[in-house]
Amino acid sequence: MADYSTRDWYYDEFQQVGIDFGSADEVARYDEEIGRGINQRDNCNEIVDALGLRETDRVLEIGTATGRLAIDLAAKCAQVYAVDISQAMLDFASLRAQRMGRYNVEFARAGFLTYCPAVALDAVVTKFALHHLPDHWKFVAAKKMHDMLKPGGRLFLKDAVISVEINDFFDSVDLWVSNTREASGEKPASAVVACIKDEYPTYAWIMEKMLKLVGFRIDAATHAYGLHSTFICTKQSSLVG
Repeated sequence: MADYSTRDWYYDEFQQVGIDFGSADEVARYDEEIGRGINQRDNCNEIVDALGLRETDRVLEIGTATGRLAIDLAAKCAQVYAVDISQAMLDFASLRAQRMGRYNVEFARAGFLTYCPAVALDAVVTKFALHHLPDHWKFVAAKKMHDMLKPGGRLFLKDAVISVEINDFFDSVDLWVSNTREASGEKPASAVVACIKDEYPTYAWIMEKMLKLVGFRIDAATHAYGLHSTFICTKQSSLVG
């Protein structure tokens, strides 16, 4: 397939969308607050179990942020590739990996549309990153993730995907924001606000159709607050050329 990434019409995924975490201080504050609200070990184990990851697997995380998940996955897998569009996030994550002695994590500044792995992957993991792309570029991103995987490779996708009826949408947003603020603090709650207000969440029926068309089988789909969803998928044959 030809490389179109240099065309003037190609989406610039490095442009700022939503909250800017460009400074080291902002990244450190975000990491501190987000760390209060999650049990990282349970988070990692959930993904390992859902994807059936093995010690020999090569895994990519897209949108690694401060590297918490990627570094934990590195203790379970042979190699983890962790990418993000924010250099400040990557610098923070790289220092964390060094401090923890996780030398099987490779960081790179890239995203869904620009990352090209050197080897076929066993799994791709992405959490709350895909909503930075408009829907027609989400479709491209889904195809690229499918193409990165070995036959039978697995995808863990968790993101802002709307499954509620329109009459329930507004109360659901309020609930997601307030619960995030209570659990994790003001900065993560502000990120939820930015996601809904300024970024590109999509609908469950659109996301499901995209995943199936590019060649994924959806093995499981769960929804929370009606505003974010988790998809566990397996690579099959693509329905689009």
